[in-house]
Amino acid sequence: MLINFGYKKKNRAGVGFILGPRVKVIKTVEHLPGRILTIYVKCYGLCLRITNAYAPTEVDNPEKKQLFYKELRKAMVVTEFKKFKQLLLGDFNATIADDSCEGFALTIGRNNPSSNITKTNENGSLLLEFCHEHRLRISNSIFMTKRIRRETHTLPNGIKRRLDYILVRAQLLQLMRHCRVYNKPTNCWKRAIGTDHSILITDICIPRAF
Repeated sequence: MLINFGYKKKNRAGVGFILGPRVKVIKTVEHLPGRILTIYVKCYGLCLRITNAYAPTEVDNPEKKQLFYKELRKAMVVTEFKKFKQLLLGDFNATIADDSCEGFALTIGRNNPSSNITKTNENGSLLLEFCHEHRLRISNSIFMTKRIRRETHTLPNGIKRRLDYILVRAQLLQLMRHCRVYNKPTNCWKRAIGTDHSILITDICIPRAF
């Protein structure tokens, strides 16, 4: 099943989900066109509230960034299905360097450093503040991996960066086995849909209690 939320004009913005046959969709909520989409799903008894977000780029004007995080904060407010576990993922156009790790020890793990990133950009600071405010952990900084398993985006000059993140709270993090970039299937993925991003994957172990 494909669920998407974007514009008719291509290459502008858009978010979406591709769901397997065993995933039952309970509800879909559209927050900000082309930027923020939430689905409530059940899979093998596990209830998830998944939000897909696409942040403005680093060079976009501050008003766009303020609007994005304003609507993202609204999307985090739970008024129904309160037992569903929150999972927030997407392209946040944020780079986070070692200079920010010390102040956000409960948000970011030790798997963050990248040799190509020496300074946290503005989007990175906004993301860290948002995660700290909502008690979210950056899961792809928690599980230790090689550097090639961390970076999700490749610039035309070959420089690689981490721009994509999977954010969860502590309860759901306990069910995750790993979170990393897969490079081998990425080449086929890039050719198929024309993207310069790699695939970021996490495995969630569902206990029998669910």
